[in-house]
Amino acid sequence: MNQFVLFFVVQVWMRLNCHHDDDEVFVDNTEQEINEEPTQKRKRVGKTRSDCWKSFEKIFIDGVRHGKCKWCERVLKADGNNTGTSSLNKHAKNCKQNPENLKNQQTLQFKKEPNGEGGIRTWKHDDKRIKKAMLNLFVVGGLPFKFVENEAFIEYTNALNGKVVVPCRTTISKKVSLYYQEERNKLVTFLCNPLNTIRLTTDCWTSPSKRVHYIVITAHFIDDNWEMHKRIINFKELDSQRGEDIGKEVLKCIQGWGIKNVMTCTVDNASSNDKAIEFLKNKLPNLYNEGKHFHIRCMAHIINLIVRDGMNKNDESVKCLQDAVRYIRKSTQQIALFKKCMKAVGGGINQIFVQRLSHSLELNLRLIEDRGGFRKSFLRV
Repeated sequence: MNQFVLFFVVQVWMRLNCHHDDDEVFVDNTEQEINEEPTQKRKRVGKTRSDCWKSFEKIFIDGVRHGKCKWCERVLKADGNNTGTSSLNKHAKNCKQNPENLKNQQTLQFKKEPNGEGGIRTWKHDDKRIKKAMLNLFVVGGLPFKFVENEAFIEYTNALNGKVVVPCRTTISKKVSLYYQEERNKLVTFLCNPLNTIRLTTDCWTSPSKRVHYIVITAHFIDDNWEMHKRIINFKELDSQRGEDIGKEVLKCIQGWGIKNVMTCTVDNASSNDKAIEFLKNKLPNLYNEGKHFHIRCMAHIINLIVRDGMNKNDESVKCLQDAVRYIRKSTQQIALFKKCMKAVGGGINQIFVQRLSHSLELNLRLIEDRGGFRKSFLRV
């Protein structure tokens, strides 16, 4: 009997302890859920996943979330439980003041023609055309690639069009290489056409500092719009200025570009060029009129030779005049005194102090004809 009572007491005690532990566990889990629930709600309310929020500013009106357009300042309801962001997405695509919607929209601008006349034209933003014009600016203008990072250039492009993204100099250098290939392919296509007549000019010279020979070859042609063009198709070092070497280099350039119809080749009066022309006549097929008009002598070089020969007859007089001017240019004090004398006799100051006298034919003629009162000014000095 006592054992049974003891067993019953132990069973009751164990049951009471088990219920107590369960109550504690239940209370702890309830508190944990209560603590986590507000955190989850705040996280869900503060997060905006839709892309439309890039164009809207989130505001709250009477505790309800709204979106205010950054471009037109229109306010739309964006309650996550009811309306959602569908109205915001629709407005972002149709907002007339949104820059993303203006890319394909045409605008009006006043365009002035070269003849002075102008009119209203349609204009729309075109990234490809703008980037190509920028590449043409760097190529034709000979600008360094680092110029694209200049603050004044960036400010200027932003003032012209705020939607233009100025690339870095690395991108510009890569684009210029691609731009060169595109233009070269266009030129090759034109030069390879046997219906297009090409006229070549070439010249050779020696660098006075490095003693290296150079050759340049230029192609002249008329396009389909009857506009004349010239393109440098070869510029490189030359082993020697012998006639055969010049002819081989010109022939190599013609074959490299695939030129089919060469009508003339203009060179100066050097004897090596005569041999180069004979070499080309024997190598080039289908020359116009059997090559009788293929050799064209440079008119500018002929005039230069005539003038130099005429100046040599008065070499002593010209030398005396040049020595007198060099005496004036020795120091800044002499130059200032000569300017003062020129003003006293009523003469004008020209390019006498900035040009190389031995290579200025016009200046020598002025000195001989005594234009501007040079003789009186020299007498005063």
